[in-house]
Amino acid sequence: MRVKLSLVPSQQLVALLQGRRFDMVLTALDNGPDPDIYVLWHSSQTVAGGFNFSGMAMDPVLDKDLEDGRFNYDVKKRRAAYIDAQKILRQDAAADFLFCPDILVGYNKRVKGVRFNAAMDRAGRYAFVSEWYLQSRRVWK
Repeated sequence: MRVKLSLVPSQQLVALLQGRRFDMVLTALDNGPDPDIYVLWHSSQTVAGGFNFSGMAMDPVLDKDLEDGRFNYDVKKRRAAYIDAQKILRQDAAADFLFCPDILVGYNKRVKGVRFNAAMDRAGRYAFVSEWYLQSRRVWK
């Protein structure tokens, strides 16, 4: 087997993916903190210009799970739909997921005002750091 490796800039990569002009792709995809993977796996996104590049056959159960996950405001229902969708994707082996980085942020309980916005991407995890503080007592001399 021969492999021709091509390193391409992101704009060219998107064009290759959307044109379905590839045999295999190794890339990083980050859809942010929301687990919505509709555009990557729903059968409606296999059209030209869509982002379902897998070539996976239409699966009505997967499509329904993705719709339930995307259009539902109930977190428990979304979670159940995405867990089911992940099982289908794993079973069908439409892609190999090499890793999924998690970021663990630790802080001392003495630090007050710490909050994280779950809807923010990883890069914005310190967006509210200006609101962090330590309670202290003023000592008069």
